[in-house]
Parts: sequence; structure tokens; C-alpha cells
Amino acid sequence: MPPEDPAHESDVVGRHTQIERLSAVVQDLTGGRGAVLEVTGEPGIGKTTLLGLLAERAAGAGAAVARAHAAHGTTQPGQVVREVLDALEARDPPIARELGAGADAEVRSVLGRWAARRGGVLVLDNVHLCDERSAGLIAQLVRTPPPGPFVLALAHRPRRSSPVLREALERGVETGSVIRLAPSSLDLRATSALLGHGGSHAATTFPHARSHSARDHAYTEWHASPAPVVDGTYAEQLHAVSGGNPRVLRILAAARWDPDEWPLSAGPDRDGMLREAVSVVTELDSLSADAALTAQVAAVLGDPLLPDDIAALSGLGLERTLAAFTELVGADLIRPPARGGGYVFRHPVLGHVALEHATPSLRVTAHRRALDLLTARGAPALRRARQAEHLVGAGGAEARQVLVEGAAEVMAESPAVAARWLRLALDHLPAGDRTSATRVVLVLDCCRALSAVGRLQEARSLVHGLLRHQSDLSDDLRLSAYAVCGELERLLGRHQEAEAVVRTALDLVPRPLPVPLPAPAAELITTYGRVQLFRGAYGEARDTVREAVEAAGAAGPAVPYLRALGALGDTSSGCCTRPSPRSPSARGSWTPCRTPLPSPCPTSWRCSAARSCSRSGSMTPTGIWNEDYRRPPVPPGGSSGSTSWWPCAISTS
Repeated sequence: MPPEDPAHESDVVGRHTQIERLSAVVQDLTGGRGAVLEVTGEPGIGKTTLLGLLAERAAGAGAAVARAHAAHGTTQPGQVVREVLDALEARDPPIARELGAGADAEVRSVLGRWAARRGGVLVLDNVHLCDERSAGLIAQLVRTPPPGPFVLALAHRPRRSSPVLREALERGVETGSVIRLAPSSLDLRATSALLGHGGSHAATTFPHARSHSARDHAYTEWHASPAPVVDGTYAEQLHAVSGGNPRVLRILAAARWDPDEWPLSAGPDRDGMLREAVSVVTELDSLSADAALTAQVAAVLGDPLLPDDIAALSGLGLERTLAAFTELVGADLIRPPARGGGYVFRHPVLGHVALEHATPSLRVTAHRRALDLLTARGAPALRRARQAEHLVGAGGAEARQVLVEGAAEVMAESPAVAARWLRLALDHLPAGDRTSATRVVLVLDCCRALSAVGRLQEARSLVHGLLRHQSDLSDDLRLSAYAVCGELERLLGRHQEAEAVVRTALDLVPRPLPVPLPAPAAELITTYGRVQLFRGAYGEARDTVREAVEAAGAAGPAVPYLRALGALGDTSSGCCTRPSPRSPSARGSWTPCRTPLPSPCPTSWRCSAARSCSRSGSMTPTGIWNEDYRRPPVPPGGSSGSTSWWPCAISTS
């Protein structure tokens, strides 16, 4: 039987040691010596690929190759062995009637005669799915393989394999009669090669990427491209998330995995993910009805998977749910976590696949029940919003409000998720006044979230849409809109436009500045100072920033950021002075801030440059995007140590 789906060596990365062993087995086979080869490991680690490579090489060396693949739902005893013998077209009558007592010797004899002619390789994949009779026959072949040029190569998952087969393989490894290949997780170099990056600093894209026009900003390009730009940092992140598992890597790559939205989302390409996850879908489809429903409801609710909660959502009742959990554990789809109670999916990507594979009606029903359950328990907005985003079209104002609350909760850590939820809430607001306070606040928050992940053009379009109706905005909302717009123009490198925007808005701020300084005015002045700082003209903003520091008072949320801006601006322009003991605002010294900043950072004071610095590249002090500028500069006169200071953790007190 010819090998199926040949594995080309160029497609096998990170398996040099295993390939050498396969080469040695084939070489021994051509010399008339056989072997028993076991390939073992986690799901998706590459067992089938190695078997395919062995079959390809053996066939190329002139040997006969037969392959069989155990599948879910095998009902006939000895079915896998029967299929092999059928393929060889050499089955003797006693075997044809029954694979009962004495069949071991008959099977061994048939395989020996088949291999004697020119050498033979029997490849058995997924033997952990074999029925007990097939597992027993294979175990006997492991113990006493046919003499001569016969290779038995099998792949299995030890967690699920028959105890009889596991015992035979272990004994063979101990005695040296079984060659065990246990491919481990890919290292970072192999991961980069699998993604097509190759470990260089030049960014590449996945093979399915389409061409796209140049963007104004490197991080904007990453998010806007049809396929993610694969640079060294992206490969490192994807390697860490996947654990170096090739199948998980391919599924996430096909989904266009976005590190900013993980683990709440596997990526925007649902169809691509499901195409690459065919083997996972097959596992799910092989489950009983109760277990399949339990897996899908578990994917809706998310980790940790608790039987009581799943029973409440699925309607199966606790007894049937526990039976389903037992089946899912036996199928190695869920496992107990390393810490804590309940269960978790073998890998989070399985939950995403299970969720996308569920029917729309099941998903809507389960999400609605999950939201009701979490709301009754007073769960955090993050967990409730994860359910509400699937109900926003049918859940009305309640679902929208949950999304807004969830966005506020995740803004500091996952601004991309916050942007998605805010955009959903905006898209499902009732038609009406485009400049209502509710809509404007959502638009501005969405712009801040988008800018934090580099989607600057998208944010710019939104805020310019607001400013076209600025005469209909309240004074505070108008100042906030100008501040957001000015910051976006600056981040896009449009410094003259940024200055024009903020100067226009400054004319709307009463002078002298009111005390205490309102938050929209403080945000605008902070933006003005940053614009002038990155233009190299901070001197024009110095007096305004100092006045804002005084007007903000001693404990306002804007104080640390305004002081940081003042210190940075004075230092960059060479105006450092010893702080006056009479002036707690301290005009120009570099002293790490000892007062914790608000956590999470208030939305209106989030510094987009600071968000950028935590990513693969950083904004340099001159405003130039530089992939190699990964750490903030050290303040004059000392090390920054463990104190995060660029650009909003400087205190001059």
C-alpha cells in the first residue's frame, strides 16, 4: 500500500536528531535488518509527520510500505490488523475467518513473507485508538517481530494507549529491541523557521499574506496586514503561547493570531483556524452527544471548567455532566490544571476551535445563560463581557453596557480587546444623535484603545468624524476630542498638524487655568507638551505645563503625568535646575517617582508612547519608530533600576 501524504524533509523543522534515526533505520533495512520504531508524544507534536518521512524514505529505497491509521469508533475486534492484511492481499483463510487464538503467529508469518521479498515497512498511526484485540496483536508484534528486513513503526499517545501495548513498548525500550523517538517541543529557532521567519530581523509574512500598501506606522502595518508580519518578537510570543507544538503553531498562524487579543481570541480568521484544525475537529466529532455538548459549553464559559457550572448551562444535569467530563478526560481534551481546581482544555486553542465549531443556536443560548449566571454571581466585567460580545446584537442595552464595563477593566492590559468591545458597543447603539455624550465618550475611549495598539489611522478617522460636528459637542468633550486628535497626529509623525490641532484647542481653555484643573484641560495640556517635546520645541509649552502642574493640585490624577512631562521636557531642552524647596512641583530634576501611579491608568491619562515602549519596538525620544530601541533611556545621573519611568513615571517632587 503506497504511503499517503508524503512528508518532505524541507517541511520538517527542528527534528534533526529524529531524522538521523530514521535514516539509520532505512539504511539497516536495505542491509536486511529490521527494527521496531515507536514515535510517542503529545498531540500535534509531529508524530504523523515523522512516520510519513520514514515511509517516503523507505519507498525511495525500494522497500514495500503499508500504512494503517486507527480511527475513532472502531467496533470490530482486530479491525486495524484486518485492514493491514486486506491491503497486503495475502491473507490466509484461517485469518480471514477469525482473528482468534493462534492469529498472532499467522499475522507474523504473513508479514514476514511480505517483507522478505524486498524489505517491508508497516506504518501504524494513532494506535492509541486501536481496539483491544488490535492492540494485543500489535503488542505481540512488538515483542516478536518477523525476522529479516521488516520494520514496524507505530505512533501513539501514551496517555490513551492500551496498557498491554504500553507494557510491551516499555519492555522493548529497556531491552533495546524498540527504538523510541519522542520529539519534544520546537525551540525558538525551529518555530521561526516554521513561521517562515528564519530567525532574521527582517520581517516576513505568512505564505497566505496578500500585498498591502505601506502604512504610516510600523505597528499599524502589523495590525492592518491580511497576515501578521512575522518578526523576531512575534515569533517569540507565538512560540511561548504554543509551547512549541507544531500543530498549535499552525492553527494559531492560520487564525492570524494577535498577541494583543490572546487569550480572549485566537485570531480574526475563523475559517483559516478551522481548516488547519481538522484533526481537532475530528476529535470533537468523535465524542458522544453529551460530551460534545459539554465541550462546547465549556468553551463558552472558559477556564476553569467546573462541572456544576457546565451542568447549569448545558441542561444535562450533574450526573450526565460528570460522565461527559470522564469521557473528555479519557479523550485527553481536558486535563486537571497544575494549580487550582476544576479542569482546563489541553491547550486554550482547543477551546477556541470547539467554540467556533459549535452551532450558532447553541452558542447564543449558552452565552446568554453564561451571562445570566455570571451576572448573578457578581463576576468581574471581563468575564461578563466575554459573553456579552456574542449577544450584543440581541442583548440590547444590557449587553452594550457590559461591553463598556469590560473594556474599562481590560484597557490597561489588553487595549486591543477593549477596542473591539467598544467598537461593538458603538456599532449597536440605537440610531440617533451622532454627538450624544454617550456616543462621544465611547468614540474617544475607542480611539485611545486603538492608538495604544498602533491602529492609528483607524483611530484618526473616528476622532476626525467627531470634530466635524465639534460645534455640537460640550466644552469638555470638545477639549478631549482635540487632545486625542493631537496625540494621534503626533504618533503618526504629523507634528505640524498635531501642533495646529492642540493650539486651536488651547484657545478654548480659560486663562488663568481654573483650579482644580478639569481632566479634559489637563489631558489637552499634556498632549500639547508632548507634541512640542517631540517637535524639539518644548520651550514653547514649558510655562503652560508648569501652570497646569500648579493648577492640578497635589493629589489630582494628572499630577504624576504632568510632572513627568515637565521633567522630561526640561531635561531634553537642557533646562535642569535644582528644585526649589519652596516649590513642591520641582521644575526639572530627575527623581524616580516613589508614589504609585493609578492602576489601572485612568483612560484619559493613558500615554500612547508608554504603551508603544512595551511592544516590539519603541518610540525614541525624537519620535522615530525604531525596532532596535527596546529600552527607555537612563535618566541623567543614574540607572533607572526597576523603576519604570518613560515617559510617565517621573516625579520631580
